Amino acid sequence: MKRILLVAVLVAFALQLSAQKIEVSIYASAGLSHYVGNYVTTTTYIGPSASPTNTIDKRDNNPYGNKSGFSNSFGLQAQYVSKPGIIGGLQAGIENLRSQVHIDELKGTYPTTYHYDGTSTLIKQFFNLNPYLGYRLSLNNIKIDLMPGLDFGVKLSSRQKIRTNSEIKYTAGNDKVEDISVDRRVRFGSAIYYKRIGLTASYSRGLNNYVETTKGAQNTARSEIMRLGLIFRAY
Repeated sequence: MKRILLVAVLVAFALQLSAQKIEVSIYASAGLSHYVGNYVTTTTYIGPSASPTNTIDKRDNNPYGNKSGFSNSFGLQAQYVSKPGIIGGLQAGIENLRSQVHIDELKGTYPTTYHYDGTSTLIKQFFNLNPYLGYRLSLNNIKIDLMPGLDFGVKLSSRQKIRTNSEIKYTAGNDKVEDISVDRRVRFGSAIYYKRIGLTASYSRGLNNYVETTKGAQNTARSEIMRLGLIFRAY
């Protein structure tokens, strides 16, 4: 009897595997990214940020902006699709995120200040992993995948680039910005396919506070990302 039950379980498991389908795809997307939280700013300054300066300006030299910058990503996706329509998968790829802050002042030796017109762009590159578990809706050749999951963005680089529109020239180069090494995010993704080609859309909201270590837990700056893209099922 036990052998019969064991054989039945193995047969059921084999049938379940045969009912599943593995899909492998390549994707590319473009989007907008910025930061949210009470530390996030619209304007900032460049120059010294020593204590005497803070007596005339309470802002920090703050690169975390609420103005969106152009972002892009590309990579691979692999997923299981079961016969009932349950899907589970993983995206892995490279993502470049940008946000912007307006610079309205240049600070020199205290108390010297100059009016300034420029833009600070915070540029971050991540190796991004997106595990998800969702559901597929099918209608003839059209398929719609709903894919709630998580993002794990492992930081590869982080730098601040300053562009000036002011008569006063300021050369900052590509200054490194040190903060968290992994950005964990809640993500909701979706895709609509016609045969092998699809359109994708996703929204991610960061869970990690970028400034908790440097500015304290009472100050917050978390990532927010919106993406639109194309996907092609290769297998």
